[in-house]
Amino acid sequence: AVFALFERGQWRRDTSCGEHTALPYELLADALDEERTLVRDGWGAAPLARATGVAAVFGVHSTPRRATELEPHITRFSASLAAGWSAVSERAHQRRRVERLETMLGISARWGPTLEMDKLLEQMAEASIRLLDAERASVFLWDRQTKTLVGRPALGVADGELRIPEDSGIVGQVIRT
Repeated sequence: AVFALFERGQWRRDTSCGEHTALPYELLADALDEERTLVRDGWGAAPLARATGVAAVFGVHSTPRRATELEPHITRFSASLAAGWSAVSERAHQRRRVERLETMLGISARWGPTLEMDKLLEQMAEASIRLLDAERASVFLWDRQTKTLVGRPALGVADGELRIPEDSGIVGQVIRT
C-alpha cells in the first residue's frame, strides 16, 4: 500500500508499506483526473481529497485478479483516509491561523506605548514582513500638497523611503478609488 502526493508538478511517495515497487504514475494521475478508484495492471488507486496545491492518491499493489477483488475495499478505505486527512489538514490550518492571530495581538499590544510616528510605522512594516513572510514592506503616507505618496519606512529599499506620484502604481490606484 502507498500514499502518494502530487505537489508542484511532481509525484512523491509519502508513506508506504510492503514492497517498494515503482509507482504507476499514469494510473495515479488518471485516478485523480477521473476522481474515482481505478484498477490496472495489479494496482488499485483511489483519489483522496485535494488540499491547497496538493493532491493525494491511495494505492495498493497486488496480483491483477486480487486488485480487482480489492477495488470496493480500496474505495471505502480511501474515503476514510480522505476524511481523516481532511480533518488533520483543517486542524493544522486552524492552528496556524490561531498562531498568526496571537502574533498579531502581541505585535499590536507593543504598538500602544509607542509615541513616535516613525518608530510606530517601522514596527508596523516589520510586523507585516514577519506575518506575510515578505522581503519588503512600506507604509505609504499621502502628501496632498506635493501630490506624492511617501513610503516610510520602505524596508528593503535604500534610504528607507520611497516617493512616487500619487497617481502611479497600485498604491496610487488605492488613493484614487
